[in-house]
Amino acid sequence: MKFLAQQLFGTYQYGAQGLSLYRLVYCMFVVLVMGLPSFAWLGPHLNYIFHPPAFSFAALFRGFPGAGFFIAFTLVNLLSFFLMFIGWYTRWASLVFSGTYILLASFGFSFGKIDHGSLMYFTPLFMAFTGWERHFSVDDYLARRKDIWVPPVPSDSRSFALALLALCLGFGFFTAGSIKIIGGWGQWHVEGVKYQLFQNYYTSGRTRFLASHLMRINNHVFWKLMDYSTLIFEVGFLPAAINARVFRVFLGTAVVFHLVVLLTFNISFAGNLLAYLPFANWDKLSTQLLPAYSRLKKLFYGATLLLATAFLVFWLVSLAGNKYALEFRSLLKVMASAMRFTPFNHLIIHSLSVLLLFFLLLHTRMFNTMFRLFFIKSVAK
Repeated sequence: MKFLAQQLFGTYQYGAQGLSLYRLVYCMFVVLVMGLPSFAWLGPHLNYIFHPPAFSFAALFRGFPGAGFFIAFTLVNLLSFFLMFIGWYTRWASLVFSGTYILLASFGFSFGKIDHGSLMYFTPLFMAFTGWERHFSVDDYLARRKDIWVPPVPSDSRSFALALLALCLGFGFFTAGSIKIIGGWGQWHVEGVKYQLFQNYYTSGRTRFLASHLMRINNHVFWKLMDYSTLIFEVGFLPAAINARVFRVFLGTAVVFHLVVLLTFNISFAGNLLAYLPFANWDKLSTQLLPAYSRLKKLFYGATLLLATAFLVFWLVSLAGNKYALEFRSLLKVMASAMRFTPFNHLIIHSLSVLLLFFLLLHTRMFNTMFRLFFIKSVAK
C-alpha cells in the first residue's frame, strides 16, 4: 500500500510555473477554439421532459427553476471563467467555474442525454489546488507590485491534485471498458466495434471519412482485434494512473484513440484532450518562455486582459441578444459560421487543433525547437 501511494503521489511532480502556463493555454483554447456551453435556455417551459439522473443536483428539484436562476448562474460561470483567464482570485474562480458548470449541466442533462465533453470543465476543479495561479496572472502581478510574500503551494498538494485528476480520467475509461465487457465485447462471437459502427452509420447518419470504408470489411479476426485492443486500453487506463510516466503513455495512446474514433464514428472528444494537457511537459516550455515574458510583462498582461475582456463582452452581448443559444461561440466557430462551414467541418478543425497541440507538447523537443525559432528569436530582434 505504501508503494502504491508513493507511486501515485510521488510521480506527479509538476511545477507551478508550468501549470500556470497550462492555465493560459486552457483559457485561450476555450475562447479561440472550443467555446463555452450556455444553459440560459433552460426554464420551467421544459418541465414536461424533466427527468434528471438520480445522482445529480437537478434530482433535488421537482422541475426546472425559473429562467432567472439559469441566467444568473450562467453569468456567474462566464465571470468566473474571465477571472480564471486573467488570473485574478484564480483559485476561487476555478472552483466557481467548475462548480457552476456541474450545477447547470445537471439540469442540462436532465432530458436523458449526457454529453461526453464535460471533462474539460471539471479540470479546473482539480487545478485550483496546484498553484496554477502563481505565474502569468494578475494575482502574481499584484503580489509582486505590493511586495507581498505569498507562500508557495506545497509540492505534495500539487501532486495530490494531479493524481486525483489522473485517477478520475482513468476511472472514466475503466467504467467505459467495464460496460463493454459486461455487454459481451470479450466474447469471441461478438463484434462490438462493428455493431457500434453500423449503428452510428445507419441510425445517426455518421457516414463521413473512414466509416464507409470500414463498413466493407467483413473479417472477424480484424473486428475482434479492434474489440480486444479497445478493452485492454480502456480497462488498463485506471491502473496506469498509478505511475505518471505510464499514464502519459496511455494519454498519448488516448489521443490516437480519439482520432480513430473521430475518423470512423465521426464523434469528437476534443474537450477531453484539454483534460489531458496538464500532464504534458509544461515546465520545460515555461522555462523557455520566462525570459521573453520578463521583457514583455506589461504587453503580456495587456494582451491577456484585452482578449479575455473582448470575449466576455461578446458573450454577454450574445446572451442578451439570444438567451436560447446552446453555446457561447469561440472565434473559430464564429469564423466557420461566417464562411458557412457545416458544424461538422469546424468540429473537425477544432478537434485536429487540440490533437496538434497535444502532439507538440508530447514531443517536447520538437515544441521547444519551434518555440525558439518562431518566438524567442522574434522577441530578441
